[in-house]
Amino acid sequence: MPGVAYSFSQPIQMRMDDLLEGVRGDVVISLYGDDLKVLKDTADSVVRVVSGIQGAADVKAEAQAGMPALSIRVDRAKAARYGINVSDVLDVVESIGGRTAGMAYGDDDTITDFVVRLDPADNSDIERIRALPVGRPGKETGSAMTVPLAMVASVEVTSGPAQISRERLQRRSSIQVNVRGRDVQSFVDAAQKAVSDQVKLPPRYALQWSGQYHNLQEATARLSVVVPAALVGILVLLVVMFGDIRRAGLIVLNVPIAATVASWRLLYATCRSRSRRRSASSRPSASRS
Repeated sequence: MPGVAYSFSQPIQMRMDDLLEGVRGDVVISLYGDDLKVLKDTADSVVRVVSGIQGAADVKAEAQAGMPALSIRVDRAKAARYGINVSDVLDVVESIGGRTAGMAYGDDDTITDFVVRLDPADNSDIERIRALPVGRPGKETGSAMTVPLAMVASVEVTSGPAQISRERLQRRSSIQVNVRGRDVQSFVDAAQKAVSDQVKLPPRYALQWSGQYHNLQEATARLSVVVPAALVGILVLLVVMFGDIRRAGLIVLNVPIAATVASWRLLYATCRSRSRRRSASSRPSASRS
């Protein structure tokens, strides 16, 4: 359907990404700025650039504009010319959505509000809204006199923002990306280089990369401290157990050797799996008559 963006994910993964980053995507690009139009134009440029990176899937920007809105601006000069108060015009405008006109008290001490509201059939017709009568008291006879709303105010249908997202007291527009067929780290590195080369950010606008990439960076920073500390702790325990640092050192040296062999085996298995998939996809399928 036109104007509808979609993405594919897993339910648990989608909810975890939503809880952590507020956006359901593997990689989240947050654009911060002040002007909504500039945010939308810059976000669209980022979407075009990131969509061309290998591995990018379901690239979409947060929908901010496109919500139809009824804009009514009171012309104070015309209202004064007809002797109509601005408050009278605003009362009519408020009645389009619903205006409390009074209240009634029930026998059981309940309070019921009386709401004056425009008929739903008239809400969808802008000409009827423009023809709404705006009352003013007569100067000589004291009778009520009215003029159409269009004579004292401009009534137009405009496109307003569907939502305005904020983070750290700044307006934000987010772009979410799912990564398929490659690792997140290499994808973000390539995307960051492409965006910095092809997208020029206006002054006082900034980009921030988060999502699973941000979680990966935090996990790498923690592991860079935890893993050496664990190895040192194991070495200390082995020295205490054997009473000889050489034996303890020989045992600890098995760790990088085992990690190297395991990495090589994983790489070998991955290459074999890829070659099998390629051969299976290139094999011609047999047709039955």
